[in-house]
Amino acid sequence: MTVSVDLTKLKTYKETGDKKSFNRILTDFLPHLRKLVRHKLRQMEAREEIPRNMYFAQDIVDDVYLKVFDEFQEGLIDPDKLKIKMYAIAREILLNLKEKHTGKRVSVETLLAEEIRELEEKYTADAEGEIVLVEDLDDISYHQDEYKENILILEEQQIDDLAEGFDLAGDKKLSEAESHLVGKAYNDLPELSRSLVEHYAFAKFTTVQIAEIHGIPVEEVEKILEKVKARLKGVL
Repeated sequence: MTVSVDLTKLKTYKETGDKKSFNRILTDFLPHLRKLVRHKLRQMEAREEIPRNMYFAQDIVDDVYLKVFDEFQEGLIDPDKLKIKMYAIAREILLNLKEKHTGKRVSVETLLAEEIRELEEKYTADAEGEIVLVEDLDDISYHQDEYKENILILEEQQIDDLAEGFDLAGDKKLSEAESHLVGKAYNDLPELSRSLVEHYAFAKFTTVQIAEIHGIPVEEVEKILEKVKARLKGVL
């Protein structure tokens, strides 16, 4: 939850060029931004999209602060607008890093079409607790080695946030085995879908805010989150 701070001071600090005080307000306003950025960097390293230990969350957050300072307008005193602005900048910085090292930058329109198709595939858990396509369970070409990709480590609180955000367990807490399955299913989500989930379940944005951050229609956000919910529930 966003900490209550006096955002009107941002205008004064911008006018006087006091970046240090300006940044301190931003840190107090959005203390969890660094945590999500660190999580995204770990993902990108695990998927070999960026070199390991080359980039650090605080450096990314500092770049976000600098861009907010440079582009500050009085309208950003509104907490919702400022929060969306900061997360949108962070997302753009991370996408640029990925493009720098992989040479790949897929349009949002293409991602949407591909991910909707992928999310419609039916997933479940097999007898060994591995997540596979339903159609692969009876396929003689199925080999467990194909599904040994390293799981992106989620903190216990993040698993709880997923369970709460997508109503996976009702009033109960997921068991250790169920948490493992949810973590695997999350790890296997397409790139854009994972980002929508993180902003929804971890950063607690509304679907309207998520749509603004990612530059896509809110209807597409809602559609993807519904399909993600079905997939997560399908592995339990």
